[in-house]
Amino acid sequence: MSQRDLSYLLDILSAAKLAIQFTQTIDKETFNKDDLIQSGVMSQIEIMGEATKRLSHGNEGQVSRDTLAENSRYARHSHSCL
Repeated sequence: MSQRDLSYLLDILSAAKLAIQFTQTIDKETFNKDDLIQSGVMSQIEIMGEATKRLSHGNEGQVSRDTLAENSRYARHSHSCL
């Protein structure tokens, strides 16, 4: 996997973490009433979409199980820190 693709994946992870952080302490009703939070979450979803579109094609099967496991542990740790 290219360094560029890894950078895009990091962008996706960072945007997902922010979207979770924005909504972590509120319920659905509060989210539905708060335009600022909705806008922030939508912005992060757009960032994830743009980064996803820029990922190289043809590399889908090239990530090793070790890499997935390592990143999964990182994501769980990062999520618990929010």
